[in-house]
Amino acid sequence: MKRVLDYDVVKKDLEDFPDETVRARAKRLGCNQNTLGQYILDLRDPSRKVANSKKIQEAMRKLKEDLEKFPSSSASQRAERLGYAGPASIHYLLNRMGLATPTRRVKETEEFLNNLLQDVRKYPTHSTQQRAKRLKVSVSTIRKKLIYLSVIRVKEDLEKYPDSTLSERAARLGYKLGTIQDAISKIE
Repeated sequence: MKRVLDYDVVKKDLEDFPDETVRARAKRLGCNQNTLGQYILDLRDPSRKVANSKKIQEAMRKLKEDLEKFPSSSASQRAERLGYAGPASIHYLLNRMGLATPTRRVKETEEFLNNLLQDVRKYPTHSTQQRAKRLKVSVSTIRKKLIYLSVIRVKEDLEKYPDSTLSERAARLGYKLGTIQDAISKIE
């Protein structure tokens, strides 16, 4: 298990072993070299720590203003407006502010589900990996949305053909019997 450092331990180690390499020092202290390097930089230039803190505080202030002005914007839109490379910076700041990161709604849209359904109809034998690559989303997203789509399609089929058997539904929808049973259990 890696050891948690504090500045006093690092400062004492620097005094006791002034010519030691970061690698040897990290091994002796039982910590990561990169972490130790950051501690050493902070000790050599204390204003560095304060400057980073001030930058983060300023970034959070700007983000708070942006949230108030544009409450329904996506993280990507915020990142573009605030001059960040991408949405990851916005998610980081939201977490620092103690706010829940908003879910990505693009994949929930009717348009995405329609695209997925068209893809299934056009390429019925393709794998989730192939679909994910084509639709530019993760395999996990494809799997979740296929389950969601199966529930919707089975529900519609139940309303349209209430007296059909599982086998008839499976044949009509192109699903396995287990998929039909799972979808029905989620509907009920």
